[in-house]
Amino acid sequence: MEFITRAITVFKYLAIACFVWFAGALFFGDATHFRDRSQPAQLIVLEVQSKRSVGGAWSYRPVLALETAASPREEYVGKNWWLHFKPHQPGDVVSGRYDPDRGDMRSDKMLTRTIWSGRIAKLVGVLIALQAVLILFGISEDRMPLRLRRRSDRWRGLRLSF
Repeated sequence: MEFITRAITVFKYLAIACFVWFAGALFFGDATHFRDRSQPAQLIVLEVQSKRSVGGAWSYRPVLALETAASPREEYVGKNWWLHFKPHQPGDVVSGRYDPDRGDMRSDKMLTRTIWSGRIAKLVGVLIALQAVLILFGISEDRMPLRLRRRSDRWRGLRLSF
């Protein structure tokens, strides 16, 4: 019976590890692919759109344009890239990247943050998978820093404990 319980626990950890790792790979891969196919550019922040999410937190999305004297400027609003931090202020001139084939623009600050978020998520996925291996070899789940909560009716999910 203990073997079955341990096997189910290991499966849960591996499933979560795969999900987190693939989410990180998606962010990391998209950002590095954009960086490779785009060219450096100076961008001007025309405006910063904001919206309030269901939980009450604010999200922001800058409207970017190439810094040129020619009018009208080609504007770019990130697809669905809403951020929980305000990356720039309206009127800021920032270094960034521009993909002339697709018209995509991203500031270096936003691009770097996306790459690092992907790297961190991939690392967390690997750490969760390593924990699954440790659990498989008999180490108690209660000794793990990232673990699934048990015996809680309020909330189930990952809990970070040190």
